[in-house]
Amino acid sequence: MSSETAYETASETYERITGVKLSEHHMHEATNTIGQEVGILDICPSKEEIHKKIENISKNKFRRPIMMLALDGAHGPMRPEPSPHRRKEKRGKGEWKEIKGFRLYLIDGTSINHLISWHQVCEDHELAQDLVKIKEAGLIPEAEIRLGIIGDGAHWIWNRCKEIFPSAKEILDYYHCSEYVHGVGNAHYGKETRESRQWCEATLTRIHFGDHEDVLGGLGKMKAQTQEVQDKIDKFYTYLTNHCEKMHYDTTKRGGYHIGSGAIESANKFISHTRLKRSGAWWYAQNANNMLKIRCAKYNGTYDKIIEKYKKDDQERIKNKKSRKSLRLVK
Repeated sequence: MSSETAYETASETYERITGVKLSEHHMHEATNTIGQEVGILDICPSKEEIHKKIENISKNKFRRPIMMLALDGAHGPMRPEPSPHRRKEKRGKGEWKEIKGFRLYLIDGTSINHLISWHQVCEDHELAQDLVKIKEAGLIPEAEIRLGIIGDGAHWIWNRCKEIFPSAKEILDYYHCSEYVHGVGNAHYGKETRESRQWCEATLTRIHFGDHEDVLGGLGKMKAQTQEVQDKIDKFYTYLTNHCEKMHYDTTKRGGYHIGSGAIESANKFISHTRLKRSGAWWYAQNANNMLKIRCAKYNGTYDKIIEKYKKDDQERIKNKKSRKSLRLVK
């Protein structure tokens, strides 16, 4: 319950349902205690489960199934980590920090078959290390699938993924590209004017069919009326130059890959936003990560597994503690 709603609400609900009172502080501590012991492989389905899903989708099909790796960053309300005397200190000023995440799924006709979601407040190299872990664990069997990577224009996405999955098909999110096109069209021709709509439609059509050189040539001939408009044109020119190899949307769609990042946007919303972005909520990054681990496990279908693992480890700790106590008494 505490992973779905505010700790206070979870505490009240638990008492109404069971008649047992658990304070919101207890809810908070229990959630963090469980979450801090969870690693990325704990929240992932097993190698056998993933291979079984691939096998089921592959039946009676000539081509290997497509596995999509979608990456994105969302922002969450964070505050500075506390000192040992945090109860006596004022809370530090909060700031919004990026929650980096990825979603791994199989495409099955017109639907998607979810495999793994993972979201953490972290640096890009830390997320890359997590991707390496699931790759080395055999959870992304590149020989059995066609791997497609989709994301927006963030450098951290493509720099890291190129290192880890050099043979994967890279796809720039179509709607992210569309935002750049409409930004230039509205700035140059006037917002929502007929000329702007015509230019945007023609430009997106050329990009869709891979006519990137024509688009670049047209951008180079534009005569901006202000420096602000010229800056937008120059920015889009650089953007298209850097990512044009990821924008062959026509052949990409015909190959069966997704060209939109709706899957990771949905994961951002249901895993991160609905729990972390609450009125007045500010999180220590470590506590936010513990909560995100548990929520990822829920959506990955591995929640029961991490709870059983925690119970087993906790029983072992209690057993060892009793053994040490008995040994001290004997001495």
